[in-house]
Amino acid sequence: RSEPQRMATQTTATTTQTTTPEIHSYGSSFGRSWRQKLEARMARTPEQTAALRELGLNTVAAGIAGGIQPALFNPLDCLRVRIQVASAPSATSTLRTGLVFAQRQGYWAALHGPGLHWNICAVAASQGLRMGLYPTIRDAIISVSPGDGKSAADVAVAGFATGAVGYLIANPLYLLKTRGQAAAQLAFEGKPPVAYSYNSLGKLWSGSSTLVLRGASMTVGHLLGYDLTKTIIRDSGMMDDGPALVALSAVAGGIGASTTSAPADVIMARHMAAGGKHTIGRTVRNLYREAGVRGFARGWSANVYRYVPTFLVGSMIYEQVRLQLGLGYMK
Repeated sequence: RSEPQRMATQTTATTTQTTTPEIHSYGSSFGRSWRQKLEARMARTPEQTAALRELGLNTVAAGIAGGIQPALFNPLDCLRVRIQVASAPSATSTLRTGLVFAQRQGYWAALHGPGLHWNICAVAASQGLRMGLYPTIRDAIISVSPGDGKSAADVAVAGFATGAVGYLIANPLYLLKTRGQAAAQLAFEGKPPVAYSYNSLGKLWSGSSTLVLRGASMTVGHLLGYDLTKTIIRDSGMMDDGPALVALSAVAGGIGASTTSAPADVIMARHMAAGGKHTIGRTVRNLYREAGVRGFARGWSANVYRYVPTFLVGSMIYEQVRLQLGLGYMK
């Protein structure tokens, strides 16, 4: 090549060698700056780390208790659903109705087996979320609420919010559980099983509005009974935190949960069991035509029989797991 061409080539190479390190240096500096800003934003104080740890461990404790409860008490839940979806109200007591089911179909096929595995998964998921999130959400609400200490309104708002989240996420599991339990009643009445379709994601959230309302209202009644009873008795000095106080509060929580969730509970069970054939509005109208206002309380006593022992055992397990995880009793 000619001399001018060689000089031009050398000049270009020199320029490239000179500018490339500057570009790399700028890029490296920009990358370090971006990482430093991200790390600074993600950095947590010791208090935040401790709060997240407690939230996670509390969710684990609630989920463990939630999984054990239906394994023991699915017969009572199945009895409640069967009473609610029955073609006609039972003429006998709740317990007598359960005995008739067991005599005709066998205990396992009538009460304990239907929907059992789905119920375990559903309660573990929903309770893990609603009880796991509850103390954190409640304390956040208390921190911005007027007045001193914990109020019924703080508990109700936190319970409704966490209950809604827990049951919305667990809706597909509850849907499968309820339909499995309702199938036992159809067999008892000599009716053919309902053919359900799950060919779309939306169908897995069928009845979610009533389940969320039922779960949120149940959580409000449960925690108004459980948390407030514990707080009032403990703060008055009548009893200290311990198994006796947990048991007493759990009974109050079971009765409260049965009462606040009753109407939505009946509507949810009948709507889910119908396999999407009826809208929620039509389900409500049909129930009112069949049994009047009293129909919306159908299964209340079965719920009391179910919730009181369920929350009694579940609360004991939940509080003991909290103790083993170093969290102490729920305050």
